[in-house]
Amino acid sequence: MAAAGADGLSLVNTIHGLAFDTATRCPKLALGVGGYSGPALRPIALACVYACAQAVALPIVGMGGVTSGDDVLDFLAAGASAVALGTILFSDPLAPSRIRAELDSARTPTAVVSGQEIHGLARKSDSRHVLSAE
Repeated sequence: MAAAGADGLSLVNTIHGLAFDTATRCPKLALGVGGYSGPALRPIALACVYACAQAVALPIVGMGGVTSGDDVLDFLAAGASAVALGTILFSDPLAPSRIRAELDSARTPTAVVSGQEIHGLARKSDSRHVLSAE
């Protein structure tokens, strides 16, 4: 990917989903399939970030189902360099501020959390690392 000129990856946006009207058993959307997003997408997105971070040295923007500071930390641990918000903004327009506050509160004397400390943590040889103030 880098050899082809890519500067980074963004993983993932939506996946195809399909829902039927219970009365007609026809697709609810005019085009049939549509974009499936939100919290249920998070495990799929994390798996994609995790796999791609092992395969390439490019920066990765992780996205897909992010609703909390803990979700952001999961994406960073999986190998994302940055994390984007999407669907949560429809139901919680103040999510960026809330999530930033959650990340700030994760920085306590007993748990030092920074992007550099947690980036790729899940991919390291011993994935049972404990974040500490050491």
